[in-house]
Amino acid sequence: MKYAFLITAVLLSTSAAQASEQSKDETCKKWGDLAAKIMDLRQLEEPMSSVIKLIASDKESKITRAIIIDAYNQPSYKTKQNQKRATDEYRNKVELECFKNAE
Repeated sequence: MKYAFLITAVLLSTSAAQASEQSKDETCKKWGDLAAKIMDLRQLEEPMSSVIKLIASDKESKITRAIIIDAYNQPSYKTKQNQKRATDEYRNKVELECFKNAE
């Protein structure tokens, strides 16, 4: 839960800074795409340390790291259907926080 707050706070500050460069929709879609990739890796039981090393090296690594940690606080599933649902729900969760704070 504390990671959701951190994600919200960081997305708010990053989204405001990026507003002049990208539209709010593009920014939130970008974060949603990243969240989906991270959750896909989580559902495949990829070690968190590998995901952090692979993904959290970008310039927004604070946000990315918070998203990874939050994703790994979510359960993983065995069936493809449940894995897809978890990924879709997580993408929507991250996009929702972004859109709520990008105003």
